[in-house]
Amino acid sequence: DTDVILCEVTENGVDSVRARAALRRLNEIHGVYKITNDDHLYTLSVFVLEPARFFARYGYRPYSDAEKAAATAVWTRIGTAMNIHSIPESYAAFDAFNVAYERDHMVHAAANTRVGNATMDLLLSAGPAAPLPRGPARKIFLAAMDDRLLDAMGYPRQHWALKKAVDV
Repeated sequence: DTDVILCEVTENGVDSVRARAALRRLNEIHGVYKITNDDHLYTLSVFVLEPARFFARYGYRPYSDAEKAAATAVWTRIGTAMNIHSIPESYAAFDAFNVAYERDHMVHAAANTRVGNATMDLLLSAGPAAPLPRGPARKIFLAAMDDRLLDAMGYPRQHWALKKAVDV
């Protein structure tokens, strides 16, 4: 559902009739759960920050300041359209919020492991990882995760040499 909804927003523009309807539906879906504004802000921060973090680590070049500002502007607009309040005003402010939120809230829960396993199974069943044997491919995915995420997901830390090889 999230992918379809976000495609409506990104393909048609946040202010389009289709995007507004999609975001209303997303809010309806979220409305049945007790999700705090800070939880919404954290998710928004992931959309702002993780693509740039990924490119800084694995891309052919890091995001420019203009690209970071653009990501901040786009996701701030989407967050505003979703009625999320107290949205950080800059990329740096999103980063500070994200780091503090993870420090205070990222802890292990069995549900994290279940969701992580399902997500990893999905990722390993399609795309470039599909032809790889599952065991080694899974270890590669785990080696790309930082220790805080591994701990919160209940996953084992990977050997330093594999982590170094993945980070090349």
